[in-house]
Amino acid sequence: MSSVTTFFLLVISHMLILIIIDPISISKVELVDKEFYIKEMRFQAAGIINNTSFDSAIVGTSMAENFNVGEASELLGGGFVNLSLPGGLLKEREIILKYLLAEHDMKTIIISLDGATDLQRNKGVPLDAWSYLYNDSYLDDLTLYTNSKYLPYVSCHSFFNNKVSAVVLGECPEEKTRKSIGELTEWQSLKSHNSRFGGIDKWERYKNNAQVKVSIDSIIEAELILDKKLNRMTNVDGLYDYEQFSRYILPLVRNHPNTKFILFFPAYSLAKYAIDYQTNRDEFDDYKAFVKKVALNSDNYENIDLYWFNDHDFVEDISNYKDLTHYSAEFNSIFLNDFMIKKSIMNAHNYNTQLLLLEKKAKEFDLKLLAETFKSQ
Repeated sequence: MSSVTTFFLLVISHMLILIIIDPISISKVELVDKEFYIKEMRFQAAGIINNTSFDSAIVGTSMAENFNVGEASELLGGGFVNLSLPGGLLKEREIILKYLLAEHDMKTIIISLDGATDLQRNKGVPLDAWSYLYNDSYLDDLTLYTNSKYLPYVSCHSFFNNKVSAVVLGECPEEKTRKSIGELTEWQSLKSHNSRFGGIDKWERYKNNAQVKVSIDSIIEAELILDKKLNRMTNVDGLYDYEQFSRYILPLVRNHPNTKFILFFPAYSLAKYAIDYQTNRDEFDDYKAFVKKVALNSDNYENIDLYWFNDHDFVEDISNYKDLTHYSAEFNSIFLNDFMIKKSIMNAHNYNTQLLLLEKKAKEFDLKLLAETFKSQ
């Protein structure tokens, strides 16, 4: 009997201390001062929506995590938060978008048009593990704190920041926390990311980094395919499915005509498009079809502004990228300025011209030369 009592006392103590500190901001009543946020946006965004005043949001992927919310608020007006999910599929982001649109009168929402697929890369986080945080029930939210993974975060709070807490609950995982909401999604300032910008020499220096390794391997494999030493790649995964956009984004646009939706296609490195065009034509053609359908159908909605940046010069220089897809944060600022003055708009009138230009550049890009450069390092 005593062991059962001890067990329940431990469970109650575990839950009580987490409810008081509330590291994920589940509660709408703040029992202690909020001192940090956790860099797990699928879980953390719910608490921000519940307990923060804002009228504009950025809900993208890693391609949108470096948007500065202060800069966005100044240039576009309103008060922005960045709720972007690394690797976030459109169907994942719809869960957050529906919830924030129900809880707030939204002026502007910025959405990156990637993740239009059912394929969850990097294994991802199962929807069932976090989607319940965005329903109408509060009680089921508390079940999150049955997970012992959040106990070490208690040690991050000044009330428990001592050696005893660290021994009993675990060391504070400071690298996974941020002091303010505005810093939560940003990754550019981290050395593990910013050290890789600068071009071939930097990629070679950090070639053991997973993202860089995949990028270099893809470039060298492309040369082997072009030399007919490897079989041509085929598109199996289906990364660009217009039905995902139609199902998860357009209903939100229709149901909230007073909200401005700023949608943009992330501008990957031209080398990435060249690999697809020259060695994986199915995927390149799927991307073109996706862009075309989004452009044509977005024109039917006055509250959509659609943007395209693949015609900008920066995509041609891999020094602006830490791998084949992730551009430097300075370009997020350029995007915001374009949003403000409505430059780089894509619509039914110019989408074909832009796609033909991208195809021409992808076709002419010298993948063999790039691959030989890496092989000679």
